[in-house]
Amino acid sequence: MSGQKRIPVAESSFFDIRRRAELLSDVRRNAPEYYTAINERVQEQLRLAVEEADARLAAADAAASRLSARTRELEERTTQELRRTAGADGERAAGVEQARAAATEALAAAPVADVEAVARDWIADAKTLGELIRTTLPHQRLQPGEVDRLTTRIAMAEANVEQGLHGPALSTAQAAYADLSDLRVRIEVADRDRLAARKAALRGLYLVAALVDEHKRQAVEASDAHGRTVSVTVDVDHWTRGQLSELEAEVAGLIERASDEQAPMPAADLTRIVQQEIGALEQRLSEVVQRSGLRVLASQLRANYADAVARSLQQRAGYVVVDRVYAGDDYREAYFAKLRHPDGSEIVVDVAATPDDSGACVVRLHSYDSRTTAEYVLRDRADAIARELRGAGILAEAPQTEADVANPAVRDLQALRHKASAAVPGEPAGQPVPPPPVQSPGR
Repeated sequence: MSGQKRIPVAESSFFDIRRRAELLSDVRRNAPEYYTAINERVQEQLRLAVEEADARLAAADAAASRLSARTRELEERTTQELRRTAGADGERAAGVEQARAAATEALAAAPVADVEAVARDWIADAKTLGELIRTTLPHQRLQPGEVDRLTTRIAMAEANVEQGLHGPALSTAQAAYADLSDLRVRIEVADRDRLAARKAALRGLYLVAALVDEHKRQAVEASDAHGRTVSVTVDVDHWTRGQLSELEAEVAGLIERASDEQAPMPAADLTRIVQQEIGALEQRLSEVVQRSGLRVLASQLRANYADAVARSLQQRAGYVVVDRVYAGDDYREAYFAKLRHPDGSEIVVDVAATPDDSGACVVRLHSYDSRTTAEYVLRDRADAIARELRGAGILAEAPQTEADVANPAVRDLQALRHKASAAVPGEPAGQPVPPPPVQSPGR
């Protein structure tokens, strides 16, 4: 039994199929078709959140009617500004907070005739505002503990009034009211910013999900053995061994998290999705789709290379092809061609992709000679085959001896046909008809 020769084929031989596969990378070309449906979906999904924000402003109107005259106008103007700037960017909305703070300071600086009565008015107004925040705003999520802290200060002001300390009571009540009014605006603006980030994140994620669904099956432009352009439909998830499913599951998980109002995602996380993750997900989709096309084309090139070697052996030594098979009947795997000589000697040509998925491959000659064959004869045969491959435009490197004795398991192509050597668990090894022959580079 003779040995095993290895002929590496450089990845530059795959330049043509890589160029064709790159044509698949523009996964956003149909994105505009999805915008309207996605916007409607997000708008409907966030409808409740928008209604809640509107209801808060209505509650603020009702609360303002219970305030004293000196603070009622301030809160009514604040509510009007919040309505006017709904949907504005954070910088514009922050102007509401600054204007309100200035107005509050002016109120506190106004001269007072009856200190006790005014102190009691400020205390009552602070209580009203505190209750509005407590019952309508997500203060525990966005500003935890602040309402309780300011409520304690209101209680201190009340105690000062009862003790006749009207001046300290007034200043404490005014400060508590100012902080509560400021807190109300800060929470409203923060919640609005989070809603805007959530809307942008969901729009982006739904677009990625739509693009993933669109590219589950992809048409690949290839050339047949006669140089004619043909279209091959590719099952992207199969050819990438589940990478598209992994991406789809990751996108679905992010959508679920961004949609969950029982455990709301912080605005910073939503912003990171918009600014970083959506782009990265689209890039991964592009790479996965391109990889599937590359692997389909490389799969057929493995068969072409094996056929080129078989022709050389037939012309030079009288070998005849008796069987061909992809390992496990899986076109993603190594391709084997078995040849037989009239004297009973056999050679199995094995063409496998390199592990780095670069597009390069390795051609192996497993020789099973019925008679003793000198090493130099086997080496000369491998050298001649490498030269013929190079002559056909295939950048075959110098042959190398991998083993003195060929692996007997490779000789049984029937066993290889039924061996799911690298199939994903739960995934069928075989797929629909193989792609049509691809023209080898340089031919």
